[in-house]
Amino acid sequence: MDRRQQITGKTIYHFGTGTHHIVGLTQAANGSDNVVFGITASIVEYEAYIKLANERPQLLKSYLAYFATFISPMRGSAVREL
Repeated sequence: MDRRQQITGKTIYHFGTGTHHIVGLTQAANGSDNVVFGITASIVEYEAYIKLANERPQLLKSYLAYFATFISPMRGSAVREL
């Protein structure tokens, strides 16, 4: 995508944040005024987000990551949240 035609002022829902958190970091830094709502089922990825949030609290204005594990309702359980 041509950088001059960036998406701006939108909410981006991102599944699987990765320990690098590149989507949240990029959107926070690029001046696009986008907000990223990330969700992960990996405790390692979530712990990396918590560390990042403590190191760079200004990032929290535009990037939120949420941890939840998804268990099949067929097995008698629903979503477990941290």
